[in-house]
Amino acid sequence: MEIAARLHISAATAKLHVARLFTKLDARARVHLVIAAYEAGLVGGGGPTA
Repeated sequence: MEIAARLHISAATAKLHVARLFTKLDARARVHLVIAAYEAGLVGGGGPTA
């Protein structure tokens, strides 16, 4: 799992954190978590820079 590798944690720990985010944010899909992070200013647009 890429998230776990980037954070140097186990895949099980990363899955637990994602599951808790689903519960806390009442999200149904990972895309909802991404949208919430974007709206909170936690992540940038990430689009191409021309």
